[in-house]
Amino acid sequence: MVYLPASYTGSGFAESCLQIITQFRHSDIRVILVVARLRKPVDPNIEVVQALPFVFRHTPWKFTFGRQRYMGRALRRTLKKQDPVKTIVYFWPSPEITLVEDVRRSGFIAVREMINSPMETARLILERAYHAQGLTPTRIIDEERAAQETAELKSYDRIFASNPEVEATLSQLGIQRDRIMPTTFGWSPQRLRPPQAEAPPTTTGEEPTTRPLRVLFLGLLTVRKGLPQLLAAWEAAGIDGELILAGAAEPALANALAKASRTGSIKCVGPVSNPSKLYESSDVFVLPTLEEGGPQVTYEAAAFGLPIVTTPMGAARLVVDGRSGLIVPPFDVERLTTALQLVASEPSLRQAMGVEAQRMSADFTYESVGAGRAGLLLSALDRGHF
Repeated sequence: MVYLPASYTGSGFAESCLQIITQFRHSDIRVILVVARLRKPVDPNIEVVQALPFVFRHTPWKFTFGRQRYMGRALRRTLKKQDPVKTIVYFWPSPEITLVEDVRRSGFIAVREMINSPMETARLILERAYHAQGLTPTRIIDEERAAQETAELKSYDRIFASNPEVEATLSQLGIQRDRIMPTTFGWSPQRLRPPQAEAPPTTTGEEPTTRPLRVLFLGLLTVRKGLPQLLAAWEAAGIDGELILAGAAEPALANALAKASRTGSIKCVGPVSNPSKLYESSDVFVLPTLEEGGPQVTYEAAAFGLPIVTTPMGAARLVVDGRSGLIVPPFDVERLTTALQLVASEPSLRQAMGVEAQRMSADFTYESVGAGRAGLLLSALDRGHF
């Protein structure tokens, strides 16, 4: 039983959920999806329960009032027909704690997905990040709401953690290690169709192209994603190349991005619906993110054979420092500058890391990720309540 309090449109975290649970059929797992509403068809093997009344099925999402109430009713109603011995309730963020407690009291195993860090962790990181830039946060994580989520997280039998940093922060919040299930998110070959892997060159030499080095950042252009650090590092690195910034920009960074664009080496191309061409035309992928779960762009960039410069949060269990990319500490402009200079000046290293990243990306397709999740859920069912 999957609890997804979202309007499924084929994008965002709801798409990640569907990519994962669609693979459960290969493990003979029956999937019942309790979702706020569907705006796009899903795999016919998934049984769907739309929680919102018909009147809210096509209204703007922000006007669909009472979503938590409708989701709770739909889940409780559907669970009455299920056997607790054979059923896990797989929650995606964020249900009310009373619903989780009711589910467990009814005998069902409750498992929680973490699409990012816990709110308390994110709150502290973002407060530091915005303060360092002298900016007002675009979105403020309320301290009380973060505390509520921490209490909610402690009520689950198991929690999926999509990267080691999330595992560590869950432990710091008091979640027992035995309750944490390490996992990842993934990428879809059907959506992107990257080129086949190539062997690294056997000899070093000049770049096979005369164009400048192209470094790609893909994602929201925000403080959370480390944009201020990236802009500062790019300026300090003095690389003969161009930095492509693809994504919607946070208003608080509008002036900084406008100033950076005037240098001529930074291009803001806005949001993109299909990033394949950007990946194909780039030499390096950079993601100096401060707070993440399992960034899909890391997996996608690796699939296209790009070496990845990122932080521990952005490594997503794929980037191994010095092998498939370079990992730098968050907030560290100097280390980020050095990493960018290294990949810019060493074509053979860049090529070798890109080949290794592409090789590793095969283990992170949603087919593999979904199979892994299915195995973890079946194991949790066998082990019973924590």
